[in-house]
Amino acid sequence: MFGLSNVVAISMGRYHALALLADGTVWGWGGNGYGELGTSGSPRTYIPVAVTGLSGVEAIAAGNSWSLALGSDGTVWSLGDNGVGQLGDGTTVARNTPVAVSGLTGATSVAAHSMALLSNGTLRAWGSNAYGQLGDGTTTQRTSPVAVSGVARAVSVTAGNNDTLALLPDGTARGWGLNSSGQLGDGTTNTYGQLGDGTLTPRSTPVLVSGL
Repeated sequence: MFGLSNVVAISMGRYHALALLADGTVWGWGGNGYGELGTSGSPRTYIPVAVTGLSGVEAIAAGNSWSLALGSDGTVWSLGDNGVGQLGDGTTVARNTPVAVSGLTGATSVAAHSMALLSNGTLRAWGSNAYGQLGDGTTTQRTSPVAVSGVARAVSVTAGNNDTLALLPDGTARGWGLNSSGQLGDGTTNTYGQLGDGTLTPRSTPVLVSGL
């Protein structure tokens, strides 16, 4: 029976899973339809395989069908589905080998949909932005990183499919994105037009999570 040892972190995407080992290598299993496991020729694998081309990794994040890896030098690497620019390499071409996220240095953590926290406390985001989940004040898809507006000193970040939450040093949280079920915590849910005003109103810039 195959088993991994010395695992220090794991991340679950929609169709695949990743494991980070103590030696800085990354292993993956599950769906591989876009090359998110770093191999070609197989739509899936039932046992972990080493993600080719990744070493010295300190953190990982699995998106629906893509993978992110934070290098020890603060760079971020990505592979897999790239239909909306979620690999951050300036293209929309899927990759089955890791590519560097364009212009990104000093990262300290990563999150998927595609997000990086930098050492200065600012956030960079890229990929799908239909619901403002990149936090740059627009709903424009981005194939390379853009700054998240209004968050200058985040200490951690987590991302869902279409929403993002950031923790600030004072213990408050900010959220932005879809908000279909009130997951931004600001007391509103109008992203499916349920207010009947003829518009959809996701949050494209961070809002304060109430009561925290």
